[in-house]
Amino acid sequence: MRLRIVSWNCQMALYEKFDQLLSLRPDVAIIPECASPEKDAQEERHLPCSSREWIGFNENKGLGVFSFNGVKVSRHGSFSENFKLYLPVVVSGPAISTCWVFGWLMQRRIRTGTNNQPKDAVEFYREFLTAKPSVVAGDFNYCIPRDELRKWA
Repeated sequence: MRLRIVSWNCQMALYEKFDQLLSLRPDVAIIPECASPEKDAQEERHLPCSSREWIGFNENKGLGVFSFNGVKVSRHGSFSENFKLYLPVVVSGPAISTCWVFGWLMQRRIRTGTNNQPKDAVEFYREFLTAKPSVVAGDFNYCIPRDELRKWA
């Protein structure tokens, strides 16, 4: 089975645009600027997905990783509270070999107790990122020079 992974910035209010996301027929979707599962439940918004992981400081605007079609996403055990803006996720399911998704949520302000530096996060999660086929996606409106990105690979 070929895994279909979509990274889509819907600019908030994902619940209003979920049909657009589903039209892309993803197995996994990485969605910056989406509400937390708790917020969706509180507002009685039921988003049809197999599983979901989420990080963020604002219940209305975090990073979500959704799965569909029997594929499952779960937070990897290497998740660190020191890097609360970065989400290592295991993707597994029927007829696919496990792969990793590494999502990040960029915040303009650094939060106390959180390392906001992408280079530090990539170094911290290097073993995770190189252990299996990986996808790095998320909210990239933080300016990272292309030469710097190449050094991390």
